[in-house]
Amino acid sequence: MRLKVAAIGAVLISLTTLLIEVWTEWYVDQFLRDGGIGGWLPQLETTGQTAVAYLYVSQAVTFTLSVFGIAALGYWVGLQLDLTSEYRSLLGYFAVGGGSGYLLAIPLMGLISGEVGSWSALSVVFLAGAAVATGIQFALTGLAGAALAVFGFTSVTRQDSIATSDTETQIDSR
Repeated sequence: MRLKVAAIGAVLISLTTLLIEVWTEWYVDQFLRDGGIGGWLPQLETTGQTAVAYLYVSQAVTFTLSVFGIAALGYWVGLQLDLTSEYRSLLGYFAVGGGSGYLLAIPLMGLISGEVGSWSALSVVFLAGAAVATGIQFALTGLAGAALAVFGFTSVTRQDSIATSDTETQIDSR
C-alpha cells in the first residue's frame, strides 16, 4: 500500500509541476500577444525580458518542487519500508508514477484547451520524452530520499567518534 501511495504522490507532483509550467507558458503567450502584463505582476524593462524571466522562474520553481517533493515523499516511504529488500519496487513505482503524470497530461491539456484531437506528433514525442526523463529523475530522487531516511540520520555515539579520532591520530603520528 505504501508503494502505491508513493506512485500516486509521484503522479500528483508530476502533474502539478507540469500544470505550473503549462500555465506559465500560456500566461507568457497571452501577455506577449497583448504587449505587456496587467498591473499586478512585476515587469522588467521589455516584454521579452519579462517573458524570459517568468519562464526561468517557472522552471526553477517546478524543478525545486519536484526534487524536494519527491525526496520528501521518498523519505516518508523510506521510514516505513524495509529498503534493503524493496528498493527495486520503490524505484519502479516512483518512475512509473512520475512518468505517468506527464502521460496523463496529454488528454488533460487537450480537455482544458478544448482541442482534444489536435496534438501534433512532435508534441506527443516531446511529452513522451519528458515522461521518461521525469520518471528517471523521480526514481533516483525518491530513492535518495528513502535512503536518507534509512541511512542518513544514523546516530554516531560519542564513543564511536572518540575511537575514530584516536585511530586517525595514531595513523597521522606514524
